[in-house]
This record gives sequence, structure tokens and C-alpha cells, in this order.
Amino acid sequence: MTSVSASNEGDTVLLSNAAGELIDTDRYTAETLGSANESYTRSPDLTGDFVPHSQAAGSNGALFSPGVRVDGSNFGVACAAP
Repeated sequence: MTSVSASNEGDTVLLSNAAGELIDTDRYTAETLGSANESYTRSPDLTGDFVPHSQAAGSNGALFSPGVRVDGSNFGVACAAP
């Protein structure tokens, strides 16, 4: 990945593996984002549908959880650098 940019008005997110193969895709709109300055995450983590972070199960209303699970705990698996 060389850069990330998303619009608050709506966009499409594409997830690819290291070989460039498309793994998943999701489209979001201003209506699905919830409040401004809030992450959009899967609920439950990794496998669920995309929802505004504050609505995710276990988030306790938090607006984001960068690099950790929605509840703030570690994923338990180290990520390899690209």
C-alpha cells in the first residue's frame, strides 16, 4: 500500500493481499458513516459487517481503535511489514 485516502461523503474500500488479489470490498456513504471523525470498522472484528465504530459491539462508544480490536485489546498476531 502506498497511500490511503477516504472521503467523508462516501467511497469504495478495496482490500487486497500481498499478491494484489482482491480479498474484499465495501462501499460506504455519508449516511453509513455516522458522525464525522469516526472510524468505520467490522463488527465483530475481522468478520462482521462494516459499521460506525461507536456502534460496534464492545466499543463502549469509542470513535476509533487504531491498531487494536474494537475493545482496545491486541489482535494477538504480529503483522509483517510490507
